[in-house]
Amino acid sequence: MINERKAVWEEIALTMNHKAINYIGPLFYAIHQLDQRNQDKDEASERLIKMSKSSLEGLKGIIDSMQSVAAAKGINREEMPLDMFVQSIEEHLDAFKGNGEAIDFSHKITTIHSYRFQVDLGKIKQILEELIANARYWVGHQGKNLEVTVRISVIHNQSTPRLQILFRDNGPGIAHENKEKIFWPYETKRPKEGGTGLGLHIVHDIAQLHGGTIVEQGEPGAGACFCLQLPINQVK
Repeated sequence: MINERKAVWEEIALTMNHKAINYIGPLFYAIHQLDQRNQDKDEASERLIKMSKSSLEGLKGIIDSMQSVAAAKGINREEMPLDMFVQSIEEHLDAFKGNGEAIDFSHKITTIHSYRFQVDLGKIKQILEELIANARYWVGHQGKNLEVTVRISVIHNQSTPRLQILFRDNGPGIAHENKEKIFWPYETKRPKEGGTGLGLHIVHDIAQLHGGTIVEQGEPGAGACFCLQLPINQVK
């Protein structure tokens, strides 16, 4: 049932995205022209123009999310040494530090030069960006500054070694009954704030397209903890 629902929504997303893009550009242009011609700065007109801009920005956000659904289907994996991957992820996370937010990154791989794997680096960065954005929203609603820890390790408890990325935040956590639902398409706890319910669904899709998995295993009230695992190869 879930897979059928997912397939239907993905088809809708692709179709709607293609059609909506053809209309949103001219609408932005028309509102810009109206704003330019409102030389008298009529208060009522300004209010309507501002409201129209805001609504279009919201619509654009939904279209961008739909486009991300399509983009998640087209990953481009390339072979990469694990040490290069870890360095790139660390540099990417550094860009999110500041403004009172803390991101603590480390890895526990003593033989880091012994591994390579097929990965779309940009898509893995997209996963981390989505998790950070999600954490920032919920932590902000608690009136706190964001604190995130990212730990990378290699585990050998399966037939092939797997790269594990643990992402923890200091938010409210996720209730046990919602841990599976958060990855469903169009499931959101913040519809009034423009949440589309596509972000974590895309994260899940990217993990699966890499032959990997992602689960949420934090305790409610103690922050979220996402565990991403990806298959890697040990160089002999």
